Amino acid sequence: MSEEPILLQALRVHRSEVNCVDTCRDRLATVSSDKTVRVWQWEVDLGFVEVEGSPARGHKYGVVCVRYSPQGLLLASCSIDGTTRVWCARSLRAARVLLQPGGSGVRALCWTGEARRLLTGADDGSLCVWDVPGGRLLRCINAHEGSVRALGTTAGGALLLSACTLGVLKLHRLHVINGDEDECEKRDGDNVEVQVIHSLDDTHDLGVLCADMGGARYSDGEWHAALATGGQDGRVRVWMVVWGGAAGKGELRERSMLDGHTSAVTDVRWAPMADGDNERRWMASASLDRSVRLWVVRATSAACARVLDAHPRYVTSVAFGGAARLLMTASNDRSVRIWSVAGINESEGAKLDTPLRTPCTLLAHFGAGDLEGIGPVFEQDEDAIPVTEDSGLLGTKRIWTDREVHGGAVNGVALHEGADMQLLATACSDRAVRVFLWMDTALQLLHKLEAHRYPATAVDFSAGGTALLSASLDGQALLWEPEGGSRLLSLRTDTVGGAGGGGVRCARQSPMRSVALALVATDDHIASLWELEESSSEPLHVYEGHSDAVLCCAWTPSGEAVVTGCADGELRLFAAPPAFALLHTERHAHDLGVYCCDTVQDGERALLASGGCDSVVRLWLLRSKWVYIIIVSNAKSERLSMLISGKELEVEGGTENNLSLLHELQGHGGTVTGCRFAARASVLATTATDKHVRVWSSSSGECVWAASAPAAAASCVLWADAGFVAAGFLDGELSVWEVGTQQHEEAGTAEKLPVEALAHWTEHDVARWLLRCTGGPSKTVSAQDAAAWAAARARARHLGGALLATAPLSVVLQEMGLRHEANMEPGPLNHSRWLTTANRILRLYITKTDPDEKLVILATLSRYLKLDMKKIVDNVIQRNGYFGHPENVLVAMLGDDMESIRELAYQQILTARSETAPGIRTFKVPALNFDAEDYTQIITWQDLKITEPPLTSKLSDEALKSIVKSGLGTILKVKKYPCHTQAVERCIKLVTEASSAVCGEHKRDGFIRARLLSHEPGEESWQEGGVSAEGRAALVEELRWLRCRHEFAVSRIHPLQWDNDHERYFDFPQEHSETQEVPHAFLCPLTHRLMLNPVKCPDGFTYERAALEEWLMAAGAAVSPVSGRLLAPAAPRPHSPNRRLQQAVRELLLPPESN
Repeated sequence: MSEEPILLQALRVHRSEVNCVDTCRDRLATVSSDKTVRVWQWEVDLGFVEVEGSPARGHKYGVVCVRYSPQGLLLASCSIDGTTRVWCARSLRAARVLLQPGGSGVRALCWTGEARRLLTGADDGSLCVWDVPGGRLLRCINAHEGSVRALGTTAGGALLLSACTLGVLKLHRLHVINGDEDECEKRDGDNVEVQVIHSLDDTHDLGVLCADMGGARYSDGEWHAALATGGQDGRVRVWMVVWGGAAGKGELRERSMLDGHTSAVTDVRWAPMADGDNERRWMASASLDRSVRLWVVRATSAACARVLDAHPRYVTSVAFGGAARLLMTASNDRSVRIWSVAGINESEGAKLDTPLRTPCTLLAHFGAGDLEGIGPVFEQDEDAIPVTEDSGLLGTKRIWTDREVHGGAVNGVALHEGADMQLLATACSDRAVRVFLWMDTALQLLHKLEAHRYPATAVDFSAGGTALLSASLDGQALLWEPEGGSRLLSLRTDTVGGAGGGGVRCARQSPMRSVALALVATDDHIASLWELEESSSEPLHVYEGHSDAVLCCAWTPSGEAVVTGCADGELRLFAAPPAFALLHTERHAHDLGVYCCDTVQDGERALLASGGCDSVVRLWLLRSKWVYIIIVSNAKSERLSMLISGKELEVEGGTENNLSLLHELQGHGGTVTGCRFAARASVLATTATDKHVRVWSSSSGECVWAASAPAAAASCVLWADAGFVAAGFLDGELSVWEVGTQQHEEAGTAEKLPVEALAHWTEHDVARWLLRCTGGPSKTVSAQDAAAWAAARARARHLGGALLATAPLSVVLQEMGLRHEANMEPGPLNHSRWLTTANRILRLYITKTDPDEKLVILATLSRYLKLDMKKIVDNVIQRNGYFGHPENVLVAMLGDDMESIRELAYQQILTARSETAPGIRTFKVPALNFDAEDYTQIITWQDLKITEPPLTSKLSDEALKSIVKSGLGTILKVKKYPCHTQAVERCIKLVTEASSAVCGEHKRDGFIRARLLSHEPGEESWQEGGVSAEGRAALVEELRWLRCRHEFAVSRIHPLQWDNDHERYFDFPQEHSETQEVPHAFLCPLTHRLMLNPVKCPDGFTYERAALEEWLMAAGAAVSPVSGRLLAPAAPRPHSPNRRLQQAVRELLLPPESN
């Protein structure tokens, strides 16, 4: 870097320190401790100008991190208030609110996949994986003991990196098990597996503060992604994340340690890599020492290229923009500064008059590929986009709210849905019980019932809705006639012997219409059972044994048992009359107390939900037939047994297995204060002191809906069909929301197999892709047959995505049974020439810098030999390992593509020249290292006497140095020759068989000719499976296109690259751009990137599928990105594949298949 960075602009708008910056094309996002998110757009001659709608507000405390989505249409921000918010990057409309389980502050986030999943890390060490379209928490793990400060992903989201303040660096494997039912496998719901595959301790003294994952490159059968970390020790460490090949699923390898900062490093960012430049990577780091350092990192070394005194106070964040021609720095001084940097990736620095977005004529994108599928668009009315100002998921909206009716906290809510009317009742801290009529999505107050002397705590309707039971801290439970508002009965707990008299926390009526019973839970450690008759002055039974206040109670759906929850965290299950026996005790159901519970009959199973002070909701499975001993001890029990229709009870003795945990629902960040099931839907509503209401699926345990409010929620109730949810709050508010739980199922219908993660696909993922890629209407039956054949082979032989991503295409086809040679067995190893051939193949493979594809096949397949075979082959290779002699290895190193390897060879040759005496040199086969990960490690150098190769003996030191700088070809011209090793191998086998079968030259010649004529090349391997040559060719084309998309997706560090010659963006390899011009119609109108998966919409435009789905999520409705009109009001996915354009892009990128 020859020029000093030039300050172009300073943004001083935030009222507190700026914590983080991020860029995407011509946009800049900044977040601050002033609780705002601001977005800026680059304008020529003006620099960055704040966009309309900025700042975005919603976080209750300081915002610490912000990141653009992969396509740049969504923006995610996280805060120490325990929330992560997803915004539309254009309008800053709130699209999702994600609540960290436990309510701990969120410090780090990153996107993975095509904006489908978001990762968040919190102060409590938890790591969460979120499904953004559905707003669901897929997985939450306790990843670290310290606060998670940095997250990053590579390999298409399959590899996840996390770092914490204790200096622990972990590499995780993130695998999504798809739940869609198809031919491959059937699972219920999505399940995300997060597995630690590599962990390093003490990477930085006093902890890691930041990390950034760079782009990936493919080399020698492995993918390498750059990783940088910064910590409290003032150091920057550079690592390589390696996967595939010998690295397997993934591992971390340290490259270098960078010293220079004098205080803690607060942020590190990689610059976009230049195409074809595998030697250098640029990086920026920010520090508390008020400086920003620019580093150039090479394979074996790293150096500081520039020190920038960026701000008068400490620097908090740094980011590159404008294809690494701009540098953004944020500081504790409340400002963001924009710098022009030159020399990174050989680019010139930007100026204020430099455009960062190429001008575009939208008409160039219209009707790309074909005009089929263009339909009418509609005017957008105000109700087209759902209201989301207080919602977290899927466009939920509050349809009714009131803050004036109640004079205190709404402690309880109950609902009765009758044939003629629907009634809702509330219990309030102002001592009143209120009855509302639900009509036309609104509540109308019918009665205000005042009889309690202390706050009312709970309400409950009878099974028929003819009676309303209320509870209060005055020690009474009152029975009311809800329509008329008259009081029917009073139950006084102070009549319960010497134990009663405490405040009533909960009261529930039995679900049976034939008998009116009430269960009352009180502060004095008991739950009493009452008969609702005027003559009832004492309870029928008292359930004792609790060690603390009973805070909640419920009846089982059949009415055969009751549940109580205690303040000491204990959950108890008792038999109802006539038994009264203890059925189950769950002593540690919730830490710090069970606060609420409810039951429901969900098909053939009975479920119990409980919530507590530990912020967790637990779903329990209730036994269908209770196991207990009937105890009949007085006349009242005998009389009740007749009233309950005398149902026979199973008598076995014992209390085991009556209650088992089904799901643990995590998402709330405070005490769970209420939980209620929907009567006719498999969903559960919960409220908590974290100011949020959530709805969960009881079958999968996933959160399917959530809404936020300005105060802590105290109670809730769901309509029977889960269409609406009502909640009461501690500030006296009562609100009703419309719940769209059916929408969350659509969120998971998109593509769940990102091509970036191809190397980490399982055999089931490979089989699923094979069936899907040939399942479209444009695919022939023969292609589908070929895919079915290959899918069955993939599952049977456990062929994962690593094979598809790294192995040559011929090997992939052979493993899938689609190569001619797939079923040709090599036969017994009855001839030593076979092993000699293997030795020669390996020798050729190691000494060639660019080996032939068939040579790669033969060399790499030997890794999969059985141990007994490897012992034979390894011994023969060792005996014939002349290729491993230091002279041969040094020649190979001199011809290596990496300058650092050539430098090592140069140093070894200089050492050999100074130490080797003249005379006859000894040439012995060295001991080979069969565990070597690189050919330079195939021998142990310190154990051998190094001699100079004869090929370089006549070259001067200066000539050798020039080889190091420019390559072997500049000095020596080594003639290349073809080596068709596969054909040679087949011929050797056939000659060996002829030698064993017949004698004489003519007979052997006849044997060989007859065998060649009678044995055509292995057609039966795939034709016997019903696969035609046409189907095989179609599948081969799909495989080639998959590998092309994978290479494009993984190899680029930044979505855009800058072409200095044409002053435009492109995102395809440099070798293509030099020879081919990409038509403008091939670029997505939203991102101006080359479309690899184009889809067309009714507005006539074609978009990249991932970009369009991001846009629809950001907009909240199916509106056109170009015109803003509705695409299709009723269609859940208003787009279809543009197959003609995709085929044109394929022809542009894929070279013709060679013979």
